[in-house]
Amino acid sequence: MSRRSALRVLSDGLHGRTRATRDWMALISAANGALVTPALRGALAAHEVPEDVAAFIDMVSARNDERNQLLRTMLLDATAMLNTAGVTPVYLKGMAIWAACRPDAVSYPRMMSDVDLLVRPDETQKAIEALTAGGFKILKRHAEHRHEAADLWRDGDVGVLDLHRRPPGPQALTVLFDRDAGAVAAPWPGEARIPSPTHQIYLTCLHDMFHDGGFWRGGFDVRHLCDVAELARHPDGVDWDLLMSLPPTRLTRNAMLSQLVAARRIAAAPIPARLLRGVFPHLHHRRHEAQYLTPALGLPLALLGIGLEGLNLRQHWPYLAPAGTSPWELLKGLAQRRFLPNKI
Repeated sequence: MSRRSALRVLSDGLHGRTRATRDWMALISAANGALVTPALRGALAAHEVPEDVAAFIDMVSARNDERNQLLRTMLLDATAMLNTAGVTPVYLKGMAIWAACRPDAVSYPRMMSDVDLLVRPDETQKAIEALTAGGFKILKRHAEHRHEAADLWRDGDVGVLDLHRRPPGPQALTVLFDRDAGAVAAPWPGEARIPSPTHQIYLTCLHDMFHDGGFWRGGFDVRHLCDVAELARHPDGVDWDLLMSLPPTRLTRNAMLSQLVAARRIAAAPIPARLLRGVFPHLHHRRHEAQYLTPALGLPLALLGIGLEGLNLRQHWPYLAPAGTSPWELLKGLAQRRFLPNKI
């Protein structure tokens, strides 16, 4: 199946369009590749699904539920250990979305590989000591300039615990996240916080567009687009005006909006049309699509993207790269990523 066909059939499936049901094997293959098979359950609720396809989706969903419940147990255990040391963590990524959007659900249809916890930078060592005293082992320690502080694991768990000192993404951007103003109390046992749906969408965009380099090299992480769609459907709504105020530069805003265009077109995210009226976000989305469909054009189209943002780069440069990084070093780093598409 071609990349174009995979992207189209998966988008149709997530929108619940009947065209996706013409080739069930193609849809299942694309969903498996993007790690979003459990999400098809809800998207196809209005369709009559063949018995074998339904059985496969149910099997994957059941296994995913078992894994997620074990990961949630690890999260709550870690939270209790940190609370004992006087540390209140912030949940990030998948667990934060689960806690925000479906806090009472015993399972959540998102595939998760690990658990991500954020602590204040000056609490990092205290947090590590509390977790290791509680039975976690250090898999890897990270340098202080990295967003991760340490990767930890525990016998019997099904995933790694990633301890962060700041959210993933360019340091100059992610340090702007205010865990007090931008987060609320987590609705689960223990003392913890979760970013508001508005801030979770913003942090997801920063992660994909800059931490993973998607704004320049293109491609789509459809699992994260489904995350944006889930957050956009939050029962209490999203403060879209606040979201538009969070990016500190025009380039950051264009990157965020290009991710929202992708979430709306591919994952059926209910993004207000008024946010997506600008030309540049749609141009970048089309560029990302072309980079995914034709990887050989990755570098030339990245240079085109840099050209489109030429007037905005000077304002954005301090947020884009560490101090002292030259444009040549940035391009070299991008080229080393080989411009492979993300996960679909």
